[in-house]
Amino acid sequence: MTRDSWRLAGETRLGEWRRMFHTSASTTTAFNNISTYGNLLRLMREGKIPLNEREKDFYELALKVSGSGAGRALDRTADGTGFIHSFNGPHSLFIDTMRSLRSLAVAHQLGHVLMGEQEQKISLLQRLIEHALNTARYNIYYGEGRDAYDFARTHGA
Repeated sequence: MTRDSWRLAGETRLGEWRRMFHTSASTTTAFNNISTYGNLLRLMREGKIPLNEREKDFYELALKVSGSGAGRALDRTADGTGFIHSFNGPHSLFIDTMRSLRSLAVAHQLGHVLMGEQEQKISLLQRLIEHALNTARYNIYYGEGRDAYDFARTHGA
């Protein structure tokens, strides 16, 4: 893409600001925003597109909002840790949600925290870690007999 087409993409996204606020809890939206605004911010920092403080501030804000929106969709497990549910709803620990963890990491790197009830500061990094650990715990097959379809364990192989 040329500089002008990147800038046009950014300006087009500027017009969608309201939509981003309304859909910020979507992990897919967070992933898309990281791809768009993260790349625009990177290109600006690398000097490949001209520095514009207003646009830079907007890109950073979009990345922060996306991270906190994705991190807001947390559900708790029986042991008190959490996972970020997918578009399928609060019951869904979907492996593809891992790709959206970048949005939490970037928002955290930009100094952002999710604000909860009564001004409680919630670490996006902690939510990222909990989600990654619970994904490893519940979604990854290790062949250790945890699952009914673990053939080696159930059939003595």
